[in-house]
Amino acid sequence: MVTSGMRIYAEIFGNSWDQRPGTSAKPTFIPEKAFAWLHDVFVDRTFSRTDIQQRFATLDGIGTIQLLDEQIGKVCSSRIIDGSQALVIILGNLDELYAMGKPMWSELDPDVLLHYHRRSCGSGIRAALCRMFRVEQVGRLGSDHILFPPMGRKAAECLVRDSVRRMTTEISVQVGMSISVSDAVCTRLYKSAALPVLGARPLITAIQGAIPALIGQTLCLLAETGTQSGDIMIDVDDGGVIARFTEPDGTVPVELHWPFPVQPELSPEQIERIAVHEVGHVVAGLVLTSIKPLQACVRSCGNGPEGFVLWDDASYAPFLRSEVLGRLAMLLGGYAAENWYYGEVGTSVGSADDLRKATQLALSLIKEEGFGSHPCFQVEHATERGIGFRGMQEEREREARAWIEQAFVQAQQAFGSEKQLFNALVRTLCTERSLNAVLINDLSIRYGSEERHLCKMVGHQMVRDLVAGVGELEDEEGCL
Repeated sequence: MVTSGMRIYAEIFGNSWDQRPGTSAKPTFIPEKAFAWLHDVFVDRTFSRTDIQQRFATLDGIGTIQLLDEQIGKVCSSRIIDGSQALVIILGNLDELYAMGKPMWSELDPDVLLHYHRRSCGSGIRAALCRMFRVEQVGRLGSDHILFPPMGRKAAECLVRDSVRRMTTEISVQVGMSISVSDAVCTRLYKSAALPVLGARPLITAIQGAIPALIGQTLCLLAETGTQSGDIMIDVDDGGVIARFTEPDGTVPVELHWPFPVQPELSPEQIERIAVHEVGHVVAGLVLTSIKPLQACVRSCGNGPEGFVLWDDASYAPFLRSEVLGRLAMLLGGYAAENWYYGEVGTSVGSADDLRKATQLALSLIKEEGFGSHPCFQVEHATERGIGFRGMQEEREREARAWIEQAFVQAQQAFGSEKQLFNALVRTLCTERSLNAVLINDLSIRYGSEERHLCKMVGHQMVRDLVAGVGELEDEEGCL
């Protein structure tokens, strides 16, 4: 306590105690409000705020000042660190490495991101860093970069199963009965409870909310009905989640409420039409290009029924003039497939994006890359300033239109030659709703024609000539 020199104390510490007339309260030397600051000053942080107060309470004035000087000296002095053998680790998210230009679809296969990760290399990392920092800053970061891979499908499924099994084991011990969850419930959690492509944390959070909710419903039903059960199995039956109670007379199934919103189901006609559209892209890409499809999907949620196809990144390979019609046919594949499968009057809306991309690609290749009949750079508008030829709008539009019409015909010819593969992909996509690269490849090998495999080896035009009987296929030695 401060017993004398109150004026001096007040000048240094301020009026931190009650000094109203008639009071005789004496302040503590360390003000009450200062102990929170002292807790941060103690470098070792092994003392709680109460411990610090008790320690100062045992000291006199000289001892208090010595302890304060010691601790403040430790905080104010510079720390000396030997960094000659140090390893500097910089953590960050390089989202540019995985920029896909697509929304975060819940049906997006985690293996797609894992595939993009495996294709990333040192130059890709440095290029992504250069978009965020100056070149000299990127140089100071060195070249020893570690990319933590995203979680693939198998890892996500194992995470769900292990987390569910661990949680049900703990709850079983707490309630004193055997509780188990089937793999079908784990699969439903994986597909509908969270977005696997967002990583482990959303999946774990969804499991921590879903499993106790399902078990809680089951226990409440047991209590309401007075059922005495030693074993409980939570399973999926006919699309719904049920709990099976094991009783002496047999097993009693009880329907449970799924704790997550259920997306409205599409009609079989909607599913088939979307599948036909997406399979059109897949077959046109498989037959007429060398780009591999990574996933084809019929979406079950979102603003409206739709699908998507994700392709392997081909930016590392040169884009040749001979590949133009194949690329355009791949972009037009959905529109061409509906026209081929349902007839011209049976096509539906939903191909605007495909037509826009095909038109944009054709025009840009003619105007900017010299793929048209004139090897020159052409500006978009006649009044546009800068370098470029003008006054060729009608001619380049006529060339682009001819390309698109030829690509449309080639896409439908590909569907006709690969009708068995087309129908197999549509059937499987209607059932599975999502096809990964492995399943697409397996179906292609099983149902694809021999002509398509020859096309991959020696070129499409040579095979078409051979089938038409107008030429022979020869390798470099003169025979095939």
